[in-house]
Amino acid sequence: MNIFKTGTNLQNLPPEFRECIIPRPGYCFTEVDKKQAEAMIVAYMAYEESMKFEFNRPGGDIHVKNATVIFDRDWDEIVADKVNKNKSMRYFAKRTVHGWNYKLGVRTTIDLLAVEFPDSTFTESDVRGMIKKYFERYPGILEWHGRVIEQLKSTSILINPFGRRRHFMGRQDDDMFRKGIAFLPQSTCVDDLNRGLVRVERRLPDSASIIGQYHDSGLFEHLPEDREGLIRVLKEELLEPIPIEGEFLIIPIEVKCGDIGDSWGELKEV
Repeated sequence: MNIFKTGTNLQNLPPEFRECIIPRPGYCFTEVDKKQAEAMIVAYMAYEESMKFEFNRPGGDIHVKNATVIFDRDWDEIVADKVNKNKSMRYFAKRTVHGWNYKLGVRTTIDLLAVEFPDSTFTESDVRGMIKKYFERYPGILEWHGRVIEQLKSTSILINPFGRRRHFMGRQDDDMFRKGIAFLPQSTCVDDLNRGLVRVERRLPDSASIIGQYHDSGLFEHLPEDREGLIRVLKEELLEPIPIEGEFLIIPIEVKCGDIGDSWGELKEV
């Protein structure tokens, strides 16, 4: 979906479909991504110092770290396993932990595994043990869940760091609580990106445009000679500190570029 909410939703397209999306003749694509944005926001909202340390540590990789926790494997073994890509222990941790941060339960995790990892043989007991290890390592996340739930029970209203307010109507049950917990990081992530994209758009040359925004990333179409200036503007405008619980979080960005005619799926990190 583009910024005018017309056309299809880019976020729902499978990754392989990106190979089919190409720029206009003579133009190229640049993509900017807020790296690990939601997980970082969760860490700061939850006062989870050990998780924040991993994000800020040179060479840190939160998904590798989480895989070492839930699989009881050492760092080098998880890193070596990354060659298996979407079947790796790192990818497994990335997909499951994202849900656990938002109060995903054992049964729903098993349903997720059936779709994303159909060859997995993990039992309900295995998954329960993984979740237990994760929250033993990061107890602040469970405490944050409790604070959000208490706020919902008290007022039914949540407000994110940018002042976005949501009133949760209806029955106060686990479904509402999960939606409330997810609302805070997800809305913060999108608001942070969109505020930055507005600033970027004001500085774009006429030959460049934002053609897509999908959750924590933005896609630009531009002439080759605009690339250097665009990257500079992205770095200047998309690193605004987010005020969270008395601290300021700056979410790093990753920029990928392509040559003339390269598809969205062919972009390379710069």
